[in-house]
Amino acid sequence: MAKKRQRRSENESSSESTERDDTSVDLEELEKIKKKKLKHDKKKRKLERKEKSEKKSRKKAKKIKLEIDDESKDESKEESKEESKSESSVTNFRIPQDIVDVLAKDSIVELFEIQCKSFDPVFDGLDFMGRAHTGQGKTLAFVLPVISKLKSENDASRKRFGRSPSVIVLCPVRELAIQVAKVFEQIAIGMSVCTVYGGTAYSTQMSQLRRGVDIVVGTCGRVKDLIDRGALRLNEIRFVILDEADEMLNIGFADDVETILGRIEGGVVVDNDIYSDEPKKTATRKHQALLFSATIPSWVQGIAHKYFAKDRVIIDLVGNTEQQASKSVEHYAICCHWSERAEVLPDILRVHTDSNSRTIIFCETRKECNDLAQNPGIKQGCQVLHGEIPQAQRQVTTQGFRDGLFPMLVATDVAARGLDIPGVTLIIQIEPPKSHETYIHRSGRTGRAGATGKSILFYTPKQSEFLSGIERRAGITFIRIGAPQAKDLVSATAEDSLKAIDGISSETAAFFNDHAKKLLDSKDPISCISAALAAISGYNETAKHRSLLCGSNGFITILADAQAKTDQQSIWQTCKALLNQDAFAIKNMTMSKDGTKAVFDIASDHLDLINSLSSRSAYPLRSLALSVCSELPPLASFSIYKQHSGGFGGGNGRYSSGNRNGYGNRNGFRNGNYSRNQSRSGGNRRGSSRGGSRRGGGGGRRW
Repeated sequence: MAKKRQRRSENESSSESTERDDTSVDLEELEKIKKKKLKHDKKKRKLERKEKSEKKSRKKAKKIKLEIDDESKDESKEESKEESKSESSVTNFRIPQDIVDVLAKDSIVELFEIQCKSFDPVFDGLDFMGRAHTGQGKTLAFVLPVISKLKSENDASRKRFGRSPSVIVLCPVRELAIQVAKVFEQIAIGMSVCTVYGGTAYSTQMSQLRRGVDIVVGTCGRVKDLIDRGALRLNEIRFVILDEADEMLNIGFADDVETILGRIEGGVVVDNDIYSDEPKKTATRKHQALLFSATIPSWVQGIAHKYFAKDRVIIDLVGNTEQQASKSVEHYAICCHWSERAEVLPDILRVHTDSNSRTIIFCETRKECNDLAQNPGIKQGCQVLHGEIPQAQRQVTTQGFRDGLFPMLVATDVAARGLDIPGVTLIIQIEPPKSHETYIHRSGRTGRAGATGKSILFYTPKQSEFLSGIERRAGITFIRIGAPQAKDLVSATAEDSLKAIDGISSETAAFFNDHAKKLLDSKDPISCISAALAAISGYNETAKHRSLLCGSNGFITILADAQAKTDQQSIWQTCKALLNQDAFAIKNMTMSKDGTKAVFDIASDHLDLINSLSSRSAYPLRSLALSVCSELPPLASFSIYKQHSGGFGGGNGRYSSGNRNGYGNRNGFRNGNYSRNQSRSGGNRRGSSRGGSRRGGGGGRRW
């Protein structure tokens, strides 16, 4: 028994030792596995960190590369800008430092294109003809090279008493002469400038000429008179300059210009006169001839052939481009009869200007200027400028407008040539001018030196052909707009009213607290504030309906949308079916430019009918939507009035003597009831439209 127990205990101990051995082996293996795993994880983390680091490095490198590329691009842009700037910088030309300093005071560090291209030819002694858009700095284009050249010569005789002038500048109007002289006085430091023009005493100008001057700036008539009197000698002329040469012909200075040029020593050069068969003339010339203008008509070309050297330099920045007028001006046209303009004009000023704006209103005659200046809507803020006003008063008026003492100038074309008045944002022309050159110069009083501006032209249907001519010759397109509506006036003046309220101090407002409480007790707050804003804005009357097409009160403009291309006769027939007897009240129907719509006027009494038609979801057998027009769509050309100003016949030929599918052409215009005050029946002539066996009646058109 004892042996059995001993063997059992030995077996148990051996099994326990075996188990211990197995356990120790398992633990060792487990330790080894753990170490391997830790080592593997460590390597993995190291690889991950390396990959992340490499990824970051790649991103950083890419970012640095992009930044370098951007910087190089920016640098190249800046370099190109600097290069372009250096080309037009005043320091890049042979301009004396004292003149550069004067220009810098006026923040002029670069020159306009016409100024850049004129400097070297003029400085180097060549005759020069320059053409550029209005407002591009043509005055400085000849002042800078001329004065720089004279200063570079350092001629001691220039200070001699009784010396003859070296420079003579001919201008079409006094105001331009005064302005050019001021530029010379600013640039030509140490030189004497004399301005001569009519309307002032001869004695002062002759006394200054006797003492000796370097530069004479004047109008052609006064310059010729002083030459005839022996007060102005041309024997030492170095530069003769024609500024705004095209206008000199228009106002009758052509003969005077040729007389003056012919009297300058060596005035006629070896080139032939293109207007005669005379043989070539030769003469020794001591002077240069310069000419600057916005347009170059045939007379100016003839002057150049006769009095300019054959090697003259011609710089034309307008060229044969379609747009001859300034590109920084928007051109608008408003169809409005004379009888409506007195009321429409103040509203245009409210909508298109603000408290800081300046406006020039151009009229054809002096009487029109005087009459318009008495318009109650504008007379408090305007002055008149025309030829009958004494010269001293004209200078005061021009300077006052320049200084902002009043916001409006009502003028004839004396203000259209060359006057550079900063801050003019709006030009209004009461009727179309007789030539596109005049329109270019008038509209060019705004949008100068890189600024933008607006030009608004009034016209009547009979004058539409003038607008077509201006569009064609000046290379512009008029945007046809309607007379301002009530909503336009409210939106234009409400902001000013709110600003006025903000400007009232609390102490001042406190005086009105009791009255404000009474008002609030009687009405709701919104009504009170709305009424107050209306009163501040000056709207004390009920808003009137006004035609967008002609500006007539008591009419509304309707938009007829066919939603597909159609013609005027089809729209007329559809409107006739929709409106029944009210169709006879339709006036001034005009097609849109795309041919899918038409606009027409109808008496405001028919507004309820139009609203009822507008509310229909569809019209029986018709696809024409009628609605009150709030803004004119782009309309067909101005010739629409010529073609379709009669009534609309067609079918049985009742309404006109038209021959184009029944609606009026030129005959319809003449024989319809076109009249300012009363109708003139066209019923004596038979309708020539399709089916026109019945007599044609007058077209229902009144302006």
